[in-house]
Amino acid sequence: MSFALIGLALDNFIDGSNKAPPKTISKENVISPNPAYTMWYRQDQVILSAILGSCSDAIQPLLTSAPSVKEACDRLGTSYASQSRSRIISLKSKLAKNPKGNRSIADFLNDMRMIADELAIAQSPIDEEDLMVHILSQLGDEYGPITAALKIRETSVSFSELFDKLVDFEHSLKETDPTPLIATANYTQQQPGRTNNQPPFDSQNRSQNAGNRSNTYCHFCQIPGHEIRDCRKLVRFLKDHNITGTHHSHTLVANVTSSSSNTTPQNAPWLFDTGASHHITSDRSSLHRLSEYSGLDEIILGDGTTLPISHNGHTNLPIPHRPLNLSDVLCVPTLRQKLISVAKLCRTNQVSVDFFPLYFTVKDLCTGALLMRGENRNDVYYATPFSSP
Repeated sequence: MSFALIGLALDNFIDGSNKAPPKTISKENVISPNPAYTMWYRQDQVILSAILGSCSDAIQPLLTSAPSVKEACDRLGTSYASQSRSRIISLKSKLAKNPKGNRSIADFLNDMRMIADELAIAQSPIDEEDLMVHILSQLGDEYGPITAALKIRETSVSFSELFDKLVDFEHSLKETDPTPLIATANYTQQQPGRTNNQPPFDSQNRSQNAGNRSNTYCHFCQIPGHEIRDCRKLVRFLKDHNITGTHHSHTLVANVTSSSSNTTPQNAPWLFDTGASHHITSDRSSLHRLSEYSGLDEIILGDGTTLPISHNGHTNLPIPHRPLNLSDVLCVPTLRQKLISVAKLCRTNQVSVDFFPLYFTVKDLCTGALLMRGENRNDVYYATPFSSP
């Protein structure tokens, strides 16, 4: 509204510098209406009407009795000055305590720019150099080199220039980062070629964990206080599946390839795993739209073992109501079990999974209909052949 009035050279009605002329004039002892006042009054009422139209229903009663634009603006200033001050303090606090975290640099910078713009709208603009200081101080350690370089520059940096430099630096960080994205599976087995004298845990990390048991965490049962090599639930799981497991140097090594003869990748049940980031199987024949996996990612098991991915594809769980789609299934030939990522299943199929002591259920999020029911065998949840309701 203020920008439109400035453009029309009518902003002097707001600050009161364009005062009302006398309502009447006297000429030859004859009093008559003043044409200048009539013109001023008409302009003032048009502006007042526009202000009322732009206000919410809660504010309009405050302004309806105002005789002029100046009076209406004074009422607004008196009523909302304290709220505006509180808003400014809140925005400045947010600007100073808004670390980048896991956001992309573009999202972080856009958020900081938006806060600065809101401060400008609240009539408390922040200097570009101060904005740069707030940004650089909250980037994190990985941006230390470019932060130091920008701070020692003799000339100031505009926001657009800072944006470009930080985005380029983010790209260079991603290009030089050698760590691949790793899909995880909450499951333990022996990596082919590894002997009992080659424990899957790094000796340095193992000694550190032994010194502080309170920080240990089992990636199989997801219960703190012990490590996966000491997990009793894992021992029962291996025994139930006829998988050979031995304790050597306090490290559990499981050979899942030696499971019973009547359990093959084709007829093995799907395990519902809340810790898995992807669906995983070793059975290529069950996947549709099969393609060779060209990425550098690997599967990392609960004990730290990494397994190569050969293919990826799609399949589904055939149930009476509607099949549950398993998209982007990773094929890992050396993994005997078939794992379903609960998080990915829920997101892809719009379902919920509820776990109970003896079973679990899968329900449609929209209708609440029961789609399937699985069972708990030795604290492991399986999609059984008779799991449909």
